[in-house]
Amino acid sequence: TDLLFDGTTFQEFTAGRIATGNDHGGGDTLAAAVACALAHGYPVPEAVAFGKEWTRRCLAAAYDLGAGHGPVSPLWRLHLS
Repeated sequence: TDLLFDGTTFQEFTAGRIATGNDHGGGDTLAAAVACALAHGYPVPEAVAFGKEWTRRCLAAAYDLGAGHGPVSPLWRLHLS
């Protein structure tokens, strides 16, 4: 659960944990997704919710690459199921 404090109240953002060691770039992905949502005019709580969901999907689509932590996949929308 992540918390957002607006100076008055707290808002919780809860999501299930994704079991992966491939999380390289997750923080940057979250920050970029929130910034993009804000640039599109989303209010802050909705921008955070969007960024969290986007990052969750990127983590779910992460893959092994190299010897360390693999990258998240911001191209998850291109994966064919």
